[in-house]
Amino acid sequence: MFVPDVREKIEKGIEEFDAKVIRADGEVCDIKLYVKGLTDDEKEIILDGCLMNYYKKHNS
Repeated sequence: MFVPDVREKIEKGIEEFDAKVIRADGEVCDIKLYVKGLTDDEKEIILDGCLMNYYKKHNS
């Protein structure tokens, strides 16, 4: 899956955006992603890359 500018979109609070699914045979399909109602913590987890990175940052 390829999501152009996902970091910027999450930071700006955009809740709906386009992405591409790239299949093993090279076929590319357009899809729409929805991330409505994310809390500030959920946004931070996504921006940190994963939940483990989020915990590491907050428990240091």
